[in-house]
Amino acid sequence: MAPALHPTRSTALRTGMCLALLMLMASFYGAACSRKLETRYDSGQLNEKYEVKKDAAGNYVKHGSYGSWYENGKQKQEGTFKDDKKDGKHIFWYENGSKESEGIFQNDKKTGSWDSWYDKGQKK
Repeated sequence: MAPALHPTRSTALRTGMCLALLMLMASFYGAACSRKLETRYDSGQLNEKYEVKKDAAGNYVKHGSYGSWYENGKQKQEGTFKDDKKDGKHIFWYENGSKESEGIFQNDKKTGSWDSWYDKGQKK
């Protein structure tokens, strides 16, 4: 006759399995609610790369890092979004690759002082 498992060992094993299953389910749930997306020009060149999350209505909105590029491959914008609104530091570039402006957004509105440059690189 096989020895019976000690009740506390069996309970601990079941508890551990339940916790592992819950953690696995939480990781799938989180992956389904947050995504990284890319858009491309017809030429195949990267246009935008950004993170999204589901809002209360179940729609995907920009939330997290954001970057965009001109069709020539030069970076156009870099920043972050919070609930589909610009939030935090953003940098913009001209199509020739020179920096255009840099500053902070809060709730989709420019805040504080912003630095700006002409398209040849001189500070405004």
